This record gives sequence, C-alpha cells and structure tokens, in this order.
Amino acid sequence: MKSKAAINIIQRWSAVSAAGCVLPGIVVNGIVLTSTHIMMISELCKIYEIRFENKKILASITGIVTGGGASILGNFAVFSLAKKFTSWGVLISAITEPLIGYSTTFALGYTIARHFENGGTLETLDVKYTKQQMIESRARLGRLGPKSLRAQAC
Repeated sequence: MKSKAAINIIQRWSAVSAAGCVLPGIVVNGIVLTSTHIMMISELCKIYEIRFENKKILASITGIVTGGGASILGNFAVFSLAKKFTSWGVLISAITEPLIGYSTTFALGYTIARHFENGGTLETLDVKYTKQQMIESRARLGRLGPKSLRAQAC
C-alpha cells in the first residue's frame, strides 16, 4: 500500500504551503497554494503510477480550490485587511494564514490520495465531489490533527 509515501508527500507540501503563506499578499498566497498543490499532485501521480497532465490538473485544481477554497481566499483577504488596520491583525495573520495554507494543502492531498487509492485517476476526478471531500478532510484535520489522519491512512 502506498499510503505512507503519500502522507509523507502531503505533509511535506503542506509545510511548504504554510511557509509560503507567511509571504505578504493575497495574490502571492494564491500563487503559492496553487503551485504547491500542482507539485504535490505531480508527486502523488508518480507513486500511484498515474499519468500527470499539467493543463488538466490545473483546471481541476483551480475548480476545486476556488470553489471549495472561496472561503479560504476570503480568510486571506480578511486577515490582510486586519493587518492594515490593527497591530493585532499582523500577529493574527502571521499565525492563521500558514494554518490555512497547511490545512488546505493537506486536505486536498489527502482527498486526492484517497481517490487514487480507490483506483481513481486524474481523468475520473469529479471536481464537485472532490470539493466536498476536501471540506470534510479539512474539518477532520481541524478536529484530529495530521498525526491522527496519518494513522488512519496507514
């Protein structure tokens, strides 16, 4: 079973997303998240031996993250505004934006890896279903933490 390797990839790219979300700006955060998501999915495709097509995955990821992640981008916007108007906003933003980046990347990776484990491919990836699964994974991550999810996956 490839779950351990998948979780290692997901955790590594989630950490990269969190680090990248420390950078200022909503646009920068969006670019960091999209880039790390694509690179993470590329690595997941390699371990599951699934053909990776950059154009196809970019369209799918954009649909998933912008639909399921509209609230995420909204959170980034709120925290960016808070930074401008309050000194506490800078501190709150410095803590929450990396958490949002980590949890979003982890939830997406976990959802995609489960899809691959169940015999799915990029071609069979249902954007609407994946959005819902990502939201549920993100909620579970908030309740249990990444170590519990890792134990469930292995």
